Amino acid sequence: MNELSLKDKGRASNVANYFVDMKKAFKEVHRILKPNGKACLILGNTNLCGVNILNAEVAVEQMYNLGLTKFEYIKREVPNKKLTPWRDSESGKFTKTENPNKTRAYEYEYILVMQKN
Repeated sequence: MNELSLKDKGRASNVANYFVDMKKAFKEVHRILKPNGKACLILGNTNLCGVNILNAEVAVEQMYNLGLTKFEYIKREVPNKKLTPWRDSESGKFTKTENPNKTRAYEYEYILVMQKN
């Protein structure tokens, strides 16, 4: 967050709010899961303004802190997306592949299976 904040405070604030909302959702998942129940989540890490945003790692850490344990963690290449996998390097917005300022947004997705003990 610090690195992104140095480049774009607005985007850093948006990412921080995303992580806060993510934690709220995980609290609810933890609340409704029965003991030994499992939750599956699919997330992709991304890159904004040249800074890697590690969504999957943050999700696992947040779920651990709420009392869920990692049951399975699968990294898989995204072979074909219906939505564009490219971001404009300057604006961070999704863009077409012809854009010369593009960076790959989601090369991999992470399938997280967490268990409530």
